[in-house]
Amino acid sequence: MASATPALSEPRLHAGWDTHGYPGRLIVIEGGDRSGRSTQVRLLAKWLERRNLDVVLTDWSTSPHISKAIHKAKAENALRPITYSLFYAADFADRVAQVIVPALQRGEVVLADRYMYTAFARDCARGADPQWVRRLYSFAPRPDLVIYLRVPPEVTSQRAPSSAVKAIDRYEIGLDLGLSTDPEESFQLYQQRVFEEFERLAQEFGMIVVDGVSDVEQIQRLVRDRVAELVSQ
Repeated sequence: MASATPALSEPRLHAGWDTHGYPGRLIVIEGGDRSGRSTQVRLLAKWLERRNLDVVLTDWSTSPHISKAIHKAKAENALRPITYSLFYAADFADRVAQVIVPALQRGEVVLADRYMYTAFARDCARGADPQWVRRLYSFAPRPDLVIYLRVPPEVTSQRAPSSAVKAIDRYEIGLDLGLSTDPEESFQLYQQRVFEEFERLAQEFGMIVVDGVSDVEQIQRLVRDRVAELVSQ
């Protein structure tokens, strides 16, 4: 049963990673699959636009140069853990160079539906070395705010996928890991791994942790409060 008020953790600064130094703001909404990220990003973007702010949206695996190659390789079951990591890193690097940094330089608000933390969680769930993955993404601008929607795997597995494609994508449900031949069980086992990684990442990177099981509007109000503090500065 959802709680009346979303739980919240206070962030701590992550040492050794400089701020991006651009006039814009970089806001990230993170979370596992079916955590409600996209809904919160959409609502937040509309709210920011009503405040007369220029908003640029960026989503995972949407580079016009790389994303098609990723989908093709996944359809052919051609991605092993190392190529999985490198493909997504290339997509992310292209979006940083072509979308994120230019928008920050223009003083706009960049709203990211997932960021490099998704790669950290997924790649490490597939056995990648955490330090190797962090070095791979060391070029990434540091976000001004990261909000993590915390949804346990037992809740995630009860929610419908955001698209029919994701419901049968062997990588999205973890079938490539050999955890189980049953798609539903594989998805839950894979999501448990990803969830555990996100729990560690939230501490490491000082994310604001929000109870993603709560009511959509309650979560959005909490998110807006945090974002309002940032964009008013």
